Amino acid sequence: MLARALILGLALVGCGDKDEEDDNSAPPLDNTGDDTAEVECGGTAPVVQEVSCTNTGVQDHYETGDPTVTMQVWANVTDEDGDLTYYTLELFYDDEVDGEIDTSSSAFAPSNGAVDADECEAGEVDLGLTLYLPGGDPAFDTEYEWGVIVTDGGGLSSEVQLTSCYTPTSEGEDGGAE
Repeated sequence: MLARALILGLALVGCGDKDEEDDNSAPPLDNTGDDTAEVECGGTAPVVQEVSCTNTGVQDHYETGDPTVTMQVWANVTDEDGDLTYYTLELFYDDEVDGEIDTSSSAFAPSNGAVDADECEAGEVDLGLTLYLPGGDPAFDTEYEWGVIVTDGGGLSSEVQLTSCYTPTSEGEDGGAE
């Protein structure tokens, strides 16, 4: 079963405000109860299979309504035990495209969310973040390395998965054109 979740409204300036679908208080799965009707899963860390970037042009900013350049970062994530019903997604970037990224700190607050699936049934999800780019850091029309780590409802984290892509231009066009 392929579940899909889209987290919108992550401000690049680190405000961390999100829309109603992104619940920062999403509880982890509780596998400690003795209710025999409770579904139990857990014990396997998720795997970020692929990370990709998409230029989404100029959109009205979710808070101010001002036209703002945007892009999305997507992660395809699998989890053998299906406990991606609740997750935390962490996003990192740097301007040195070398196959390594520092995950000790991030310009972004971790994004917590829930997938519309029954417990233990979220074995593969596509998670996306919309980034509003005001300019500055990250700069427009610049190649960056992006890293994603996903933590599942049982509290287990994936290894970091990397991709590189250009940010859009200041007009919202595809970056990287020579």
